Amino acid sequence: MRTYIDKERILKKRQLSAREYIEILESQKAPGYKELKKFRQCFIYEQQYFMVETFLNIDGQPSLLRIETSKERSEIQIPAFVQVLKEVTENNNYSG
Repeated sequence: MRTYIDKERILKKRQLSAREYIEILESQKAPGYKELKKFRQCFIYEQQYFMVETFLNIDGQPSLLRIETSKERSEIQIPAFVQVLKEVTENNNYSG
C-alpha cells in the first residue's frame, strides 16, 4: 500500500496468500482498462537505485525510469547514458 503523509511517501508491505493476491487482482480490474505487461530492469548508479520499466503490450514499447529515493529531486543524478525524453514525475497520467 502506498500512502502520503505530509508529502512523504509511505510504503507498507505484507505477505499475501495466493488467494488474497488473486482476490485483489480481480477486485482492481476496471472495465475498459488494459492490463499492462512490463519488463523491469534494475541497476545502481552513484549509490542510487534505478528501475527501467518497459511496457511490452503498448505500441512502441515505451520505457519509464523509476527512482525511489528519499533524496530531494535536485540531489538525484540521472546517468549520462539515459536519454530523458519527458519528465512525468508530477503527471498523474503516469501514476499507478
